[in-house]
Amino acid sequence: MADKQQELIDKPMHPNAVSIARENVNEYAASLIVLAKTLAYQRGDDEVLSTHVQEALNIIQTRKQRKRWKDFMIAVGGALFGAFISGFITELSTGYSKFLLAIYVALGVMGLVLIFAGLQD
Repeated sequence: MADKQQELIDKPMHPNAVSIARENVNEYAASLIVLAKTLAYQRGDDEVLSTHVQEALNIIQTRKQRKRWKDFMIAVGGALFGAFISGFITELSTGYSKFLLAIYVALGVMGLVLIFAGLQD
């Protein structure tokens, strides 16, 4: 086990990989520090405490999770709306089944609701 860990540590990194990692770490650190300072300022504290940093870290992580959920809602909503468009046109041109038209309209409405919910901030 220790050999594998040492092998992992000793694995060289390409210079481009190092520069990308440094840029992202610096950006993430700057965001974390600014958010922690903002929290301390909003609360009227004289200095930034570890609780501010921890809360800022939690906020950043929650935003990531929320973004994934919103992206999922937009994707599912887009698929439902796409099914509405194709199904509605097909039913109007061929059979005009009121039941299927109602289902496609319901899919379209649900799709639009999911899309707009995903786009909300």
